[in-house]
Amino acid sequence: MKKKYYIDYPQEKIEPGLNLYRCSICKKEALFINGLLNKHDVNCSYRIEQEKQLVDLIHKQECIKAIDFALSGKWDEAHTIVQEINTDFAQWIHAVLHKIEGDVHNSRYWYSRSGLKTFEDYIDSDQELSAIKAELIID
Repeated sequence: MKKKYYIDYPQEKIEPGLNLYRCSICKKEALFINGLLNKHDVNCSYRIEQEKQLVDLIHKQECIKAIDFALSGKWDEAHTIVQEINTDFAQWIHAVLHKIEGDVHNSRYWYSRSGLKTFEDYIDSDQELSAIKAELIID
């Protein structure tokens, strides 16, 4: 039988003897939360951590999309994506895009911002983008 609800946040009983629970962090009742992240209090550490993980996943997916654009010659589309994301990987991809463009100064700037690699670490930009994609998929 398939479970109807998936509860992975810490819970506590509201009252002994009753089958009523609440989030032990924000104290919102489980029936109110009803499996929805946005029903936790905005300051609930559980909600904050889960939202951060969702944003990180979205950023990884967007970075992979940017790499696919870059590898298919769609530089502008790739650039538009990574310039909106403030992660080390997005900055690394940004650096590679400027390397492809031939803008060495800007490329070196983005490599230094990312802190992950240097301009000289890869000669072939396609190989570098493929390596970044592999790291994003594994991570």
